[in-house]
Amino acid sequence: MLAERILRISEPLIDTLARRARVLTARGANIVNLGQAIPGDAAPRQALAAARRALRRPDVNVYTPDAGIAELRHATAAWIARHDGVRIDPDRQLIITAGANQALMLALQCCTDAGDRVLLPTPYFMNHEMAVRLVDAVPIEVPTTADEGWVITSRRLFKGDTGRAARRKTLKAVIITTPSNPTGAVVPRQEIDRIAKQCASRGMFLILDRTYAGFEFDGTSHVAPSHVARGRLPENVVLVGSFSKVFSMTGWRVGYLAGPPTLIREALKAQDTTIICAPAISQVAVHAALEARRGVTPAYLRDLRRRRDYVQERLASMPGWSAVPAAGGFFTFIRIDGMKDSIAFASRLLERAHVLMLPGRIFGEAGEGHIRLSYGVADVARLEVAFDRLHRIP
Repeated sequence: MLAERILRISEPLIDTLARRARVLTARGANIVNLGQAIPGDAAPRQALAAARRALRRPDVNVYTPDAGIAELRHATAAWIARHDGVRIDPDRQLIITAGANQALMLALQCCTDAGDRVLLPTPYFMNHEMAVRLVDAVPIEVPTTADEGWVITSRRLFKGDTGRAARRKTLKAVIITTPSNPTGAVVPRQEIDRIAKQCASRGMFLILDRTYAGFEFDGTSHVAPSHVARGRLPENVVLVGSFSKVFSMTGWRVGYLAGPPTLIREALKAQDTTIICAPAISQVAVHAALEARRGVTPAYLRDLRRRRDYVQERLASMPGWSAVPAAGGFFTFIRIDGMKDSIAFASRLLERAHVLMLPGRIFGEAGEGHIRLSYGVADVARLEVAFDRLHRIP
């Protein structure tokens, strides 16, 4: 009796592993959680202070406009201009959402019909594949490789079967996350420009997930395609973003969808149907953080770089374990030589070493043989404990 679309989607394995970790913790185990993508910096004090003040205002107890409060939309447009190099009309091209996942659902509901195909460079963020299936579209995996730094290219996207599908007009969108979750890869602007142009020539949307904007290392940077439209977002490009990571406010659930006015106008229908608006108190808090021009603090970014480098040092001493150093985010995507079942392997690490990491298979076929380590909340001391345990696993 249940809908086929929901039955086709697997239960999020991260929840399964987390439940098992809670059981082990209740039995006295000291679990090192390197699983969920949670940042470890403090939420901006300006955001918390604004939320406390807002609790005394009656307007925080009622709906905001569907697209979000005007002040937050304008501040978000300024944020996008700084991080992506494009100008967004906050009144016609922007919706404040309950996080990036909801923003992506709005985009897919507007860009695809049942049976349409969506390209997903793999390893992909697992919720993206689930979202594509929830709108009855068909995810098409396009593998990237460690040898190429896990970076997707326009040539790889549009060759072979995907190129033929595009000519048959069955391809409707590409979803790219940069910096990447799970690999930490950053797609260069020049490559994003090429992909955007290729998509435009085929009548396709390019959906860019910018959840990890600001988490770039070693001088790498990323901006959305802009020169093709003189500093304005091309008509076929959609930006999805979140303030969960950059402000360490994952539980506040605030993100955004930016795109052409025609798409945003239609997306407001789905916004009103599903949630009406993002939480009012959360919008007030994030607006205060944006007004303070707070982003990833330099100290936290330096600490993340130290954690990344420490992980690479420890991997160098573990035969058969290796990873491409991440250019952004707070992940290491670790290759385990000879490992064929990453789900069973991750379960074994949790049971025997009490270290929680995610199996690469949940990030697509290209992720099999890998595990994802998230060090957003794990300082070097905690990472040391984890790797000492991993060394002892037979």
